[in-house]
Amino acid sequence: MIAEAELEVDRVTLGCRLDRALTALCRRLSQQAARAGMGLTPAQLFVLRALRGPHPVRVSDLAERLGIGASAVTLLLNRLEGMGLVARQRDTGDRRVVRVGLTPAGREVLAQVEAERTRLVERHLARLSDAQAVAVVEALERLAQEEPGGEEADLVPS
Repeated sequence: MIAEAELEVDRVTLGCRLDRALTALCRRLSQQAARAGMGLTPAQLFVLRALRGPHPVRVSDLAERLGIGASAVTLLLNRLEGMGLVARQRDTGDRRVVRVGLTPAGREVLAQVEAERTRLVERHLARLSDAQAVAVVEALERLAQEEPGGEEADLVPS
C-alpha cells in the first residue's frame, strides 16, 4: 500500500474523474429504475422522490427544492396527475397556494422503484470487495455531509 505522504494527487483530475463516475452511475441507476417504474422518466421519478414525505408540499417549494422553474414542475405534475400518481389541492388557509402530494398509487409505484433501485445498488456494490464497498460508501457519505463552503449538501431530495 502506498503511504499517503508518497501519494501525489492531482485534485483537479481526481475531481473530474469522480464527477464523471458519479454522473455515469446516477444516470445508469436512474435509467434502470425508470425502466422498472411503469415507463416513468428519471425527472418524473425525481419528483416522486421529492414528494415522499407525509404531507403535501407547496408547488413553489417543490420547484425550489428541485432547482427548476414553476412551469417545468407544472408540466411534470400534469403528467403525473394524469397517471394518478400525484394529487394537487388548494391550501385551505390561502386559496392562492396549491399543494401537491403522492396518491396511494404514487406511493406504491415509488416503493416499487425504490426497491428496484436498492437491488441495483446492491448489484453494483457486489462487484467490490467488502472493504472496497465500505470505503466507497463511507467516502461518499463524508463528501455528502458538507460542501466546501460550509453549506449542507442537498444531493437527495428530502
